[in-house]
Amino acid sequence: MTEVRSCDKTPESDFDTVFSADDYLYFYADSIRDEFTDEQIAFLVQELALEKRMKTLDLA
Repeated sequence: MTEVRSCDKTPESDFDTVFSADDYLYFYADSIRDEFTDEQIAFLVQELALEKRMKTLDLA
């Protein structure tokens, strides 16, 4: 049987580089325009079978 050893080191991560707002806007600016909002909401309501007073959390 192989011995399993735990690692006490916390992995390093550069949050600001990975989640750069400038990069996000560069790649997604065309898809987050106001004129798409109503269409996107209608899609979510239909596909998720949302009813009035239900709440959603936008993680994007």
